[in-house]
Amino acid sequence: MMHVFSAAVENRRRKIPIVSWRDDDTMVLQQHTIHIHKFRAFLLDQLQSLEKFFHEKLLFGGKTSEMGITIDFDSLQDSTDITTKGYSPVLGNLDGNNDSEKFMDFLLSKKIVLAIENSKLVWNIEEAESWTSNIYTATLLLFVLIHVTQGSPARITEEIFMQICNTLFGRRHLFVLNGYATLATWSNYWKGAQISGKFKEILRVMPHRVAKLLFILLRIIRPVEVMYLLRHRIPFDQSERERVVAAYSSSLWTALGTCISVDVMYESVRTFFRFPSDEPTFDFPFGVRLYRQFAAAVQKRHLSDLSPKYTKALADAGTQAGDLQAGHTSQTSNAHYAQEEKIIGVDSGFRNHYIAYSLAWHEFWGLDGNNGLDL
Repeated sequence: MMHVFSAAVENRRRKIPIVSWRDDDTMVLQQHTIHIHKFRAFLLDQLQSLEKFFHEKLLFGGKTSEMGITIDFDSLQDSTDITTKGYSPVLGNLDGNNDSEKFMDFLLSKKIVLAIENSKLVWNIEEAESWTSNIYTATLLLFVLIHVTQGSPARITEEIFMQICNTLFGRRHLFVLNGYATLATWSNYWKGAQISGKFKEILRVMPHRVAKLLFILLRIIRPVEVMYLLRHRIPFDQSERERVVAAYSSSLWTALGTCISVDVMYESVRTFFRFPSDEPTFDFPFGVRLYRQFAAAVQKRHLSDLSPKYTKALADAGTQAGDLQAGHTSQTSNAHYAQEEKIIGVDSGFRNHYIAYSLAWHEFWGLDGNNGLDL
């Protein structure tokens, strides 16, 4: 009886329309007006600002090309290995790789964060602490950009468990998408997995510019950062050292020596949409749940016909890739997310595949080009 009652309450609540469109550019979401062109401009500005932040604060004004580092995803071959412990085509090895070693040489030449004195590596503690703080800030901003730009958003409880490499606890979730010059996350998550024992495997593709920042963070910066943390933050406690190494070698979202918590990830989305703080683009709390509704509404209005159907059976079922990428069926989307005052032809068939949908999402927001700051 409780199950029937709960279902009835949930279904009743979700029938209330929360989205209306005044025109193709103006959406009213829970009484908040959002202009698509302003959102697009905001998103591009945030990406450009983060690129500048990486260049000035994380790379100390250096360019990877000048360091002898080449960021070429198509040459970074992914064997698709999901079983070998520790395998990660992006990170390489936490102990260092050719690219992180070149970055180390650059830092030594600048003598800002570290230097060699009497044949010993010496860290500038004040500069290094500021640097690690900037890495933390950049990591959270990059997390939100990936959450927003891949397509239909993942759930935070899905993203927090994403791994860079294969571990004893499961396969990795970060892949090189050869042929598309970018990276992708391939999750194996479902909020009902504990009951059913089954997972939904969902592929989401990053825009090239966003993937480039993630590459720099994981492969170039983090191996050097963890050296400092182990040397000066956690020099003696062996169990803590092992925890830090485990977090940095396996978890996608790690900073300041630990895995980022769910609460921080939720808050980072709200903070992201408050920038710039003096004149925020959105004058209302724009958090994870509201953004999920926003993305579903944009999908239905603007992207439902931008990719070919996957199979006739799925197309006949009225399923859209954007809905499945969000971790639910179109039936669930229509019942739960972005209810519109008037919906005509909501389901236009299942899209070709996750890649096609992500690429259409990139194009819609102007993220389909490889242009960006020369990092």
